[in-house]
Amino acid sequence: MIRHDLRPGEGDVEELYLAAASLPPLGEGRATARLFAALYREALQDRDDVTVATAEVGGALAGLAYGHPWRWAEQDGDPWAGQLRARLGPDAAERLDGAFALHLLVVHPDHQRGGLGRRLLAAALPEGAPRAWLLTTDRDTPASRLYTAAGWGPLGHGPDAPDGRPGLVMVLPAAPEGRTSR
Repeated sequence: MIRHDLRPGEGDVEELYLAAASLPPLGEGRATARLFAALYREALQDRDDVTVATAEVGGALAGLAYGHPWRWAEQDGDPWAGQLRARLGPDAAERLDGAFALHLLVVHPDHQRGGLGRRLLAAALPEGAPRAWLLTTDRDTPASRLYTAAGWGPLGHGPDAPDGRPGLVMVLPAAPEGRTSR
């Protein structure tokens, strides 16, 4: 069952991320899991408009998705946001302003391939949100296939992913053909 009333702790998010992302094809380690968990904690501390969708199985955290509305006016001086804007270019970057930013979707490996990721993705998006975006690795992963199947499309490249390669910005609804910054 997907819940919106549960706010897992930073340590739980770190362990969930590590369990999922340490496996191929990502192979990410503890430092990356710690970073994503800290970003989650900071979002909950600093904002009152964060949407969190969680799933538990047997009392353990099985999956999580969270995000919030993105406004360029709130990003003044943030180096990551500056790199995002620079890499996308002004036209593509403008599509993100006011859109819902999905910052993390993660499902424990024991619960993958059963539709939980798709349910979390749908539950994390606020009802009636006309646009949304996310940053993912620019390689073939189960997550990228899920996003594509759910109607997300590439907008362009953004800040580097943990593997050091430029991240792929995807948008919902998908960008019309020829409107990406690739």
